[in-house]
Amino acid sequence: AENILNDIKTLQRRKNDYVWLLKRVMQKMFRIQKKPTYFVEPHYGDCISRRNGIDIERISAYSERHLKRISPKQLKEYAYIRHDNLEVMNYLISKELSTCNTAIVSGSSVPFVGAYTWEGLKNKQLLANKLLEKGYCLQSWPDLPAEIKNDALHATAIKLSENIFTVPIHQSIKPQELIQKYGTRKKKQYWAEHLRIEWDKVTKEKWEIIFNKINISNILQDWNYGDVKKEIEGWGLRRGIIYEENQEIGVIQVLYKSFIKIPLLYRVNRGPLLIEQYDNVEYKTLILDMVKKQFRSLIPMLCAPWIEMTPYNLEYISNYHIKLWDGQGFSSSTVDLRKTENELRMSLNSKWRNALVTAEKSGVRIEDGSEDWKLMLRLYEEDKKIKGYSGTPNAILEGLFRNNKNKLIVLRATNTQGELVAYDIFYLHGITATYLIGWNSNKGRRLNANNLLLYQAMLVIKNLGYSFLDLGGIDEIHTETIAAFKCGVNGTRYRLIGECLI
Repeated sequence: AENILNDIKTLQRRKNDYVWLLKRVMQKMFRIQKKPTYFVEPHYGDCISRRNGIDIERISAYSERHLKRISPKQLKEYAYIRHDNLEVMNYLISKELSTCNTAIVSGSSVPFVGAYTWEGLKNKQLLANKLLEKGYCLQSWPDLPAEIKNDALHATAIKLSENIFTVPIHQSIKPQELIQKYGTRKKKQYWAEHLRIEWDKVTKEKWEIIFNKINISNILQDWNYGDVKKEIEGWGLRRGIIYEENQEIGVIQVLYKSFIKIPLLYRVNRGPLLIEQYDNVEYKTLILDMVKKQFRSLIPMLCAPWIEMTPYNLEYISNYHIKLWDGQGFSSSTVDLRKTENELRMSLNSKWRNALVTAEKSGVRIEDGSEDWKLMLRLYEEDKKIKGYSGTPNAILEGLFRNNKNKLIVLRATNTQGELVAYDIFYLHGITATYLIGWNSNKGRRLNANNLLLYQAMLVIKNLGYSFLDLGGIDEIHTETIAAFKCGVNGTRYRLIGECLI
């Protein structure tokens, strides 16, 4: 953010920017849009303003004021949307022009355009016209000065200008809006007659059997967690076993709020969960659609589906009129505990592993802390107040400890003086464990106690027979330091679609 503000200071100010602003307002109000054009050829143009052969950049006073109001957090959010929009645009262009090559992929830099090359393709102008007719805004790159038009020394630049086109990438449009504007509108239900959901007849034992067949499950669809939500927060519960013909293929847990026995709100949080061969967006979307219809609810159903965020998945759910309203979604990482202990250690980021070695040499001791859970929750509550984050409600955590203590792994770290310097708590479900909460003191940070805690937890959970560890959420916008720590484990990243209305 500081670099951007410094760059702004060096720019010249454009005068009469209110004329431009008025023009833009009129264009928006009356939806005046210039019909886009694009010609497949080298693109030349004269610079409007130059000094000593260098282009002069200008900024309006309005733009300067707007940029100065943007916080670093907002810039991160804008970058997040731009990366998503670039992935969606790459997907859409590849569908339109299957032989067109992507020149920019989503990475660490913030994309302003998607760039593509059609070098070697036939009928380039016909392809360009096809994209223009669908509303794509094609732009040229690079735009060359007219004086090099016949200069053989610049043949490479001229070739690039002929064969590369770009499409603007903005943060003002959401990824799903891009999909709805340019994507394929097609709804498939050809296997729906083979699917059914049996509601509220399942026992806890049967639920656990199916849960154990699911590779990577989550806390929010766990039977015991549902009971705690019901007890502590007053949610109603509907539990369904999903069948394809007579085979059990998954589970779904639906929460609801009601008034005088009339449901007012339905909520599906990270469901449904399906066994591996059925674990895809097609089945999950169809199941959510079935749930909505079976409940015959006139109110929208809130849902954060267990569906990964990809352009294809986004296009698929859009065809079922599932509206995404939280674009960030839930992001995390999973560690494969089926690896050997040496493989787990060697897969760690080198910097992370060095911090682990430092903690091991410092005399930090890791031990069972399950008897100290009340103290730990008190420290967690204080930490939330000091740092200003919501986290998991303490009432829910207390309910888990009272009712399901055997599902929790609690590890504490002490220094050589026996002081508690850090702790981590993990929740067990199916064949997966999830990092639930953690706390680290200043002394613990200096000793790298959290590195040793997390690594020892991997080994403990592995030795109990669990196959995966979910790191419990990675948020690079609001908790950048914690995200960097978890990313150092080098697990398999995933990101879910986010909050939806069905």
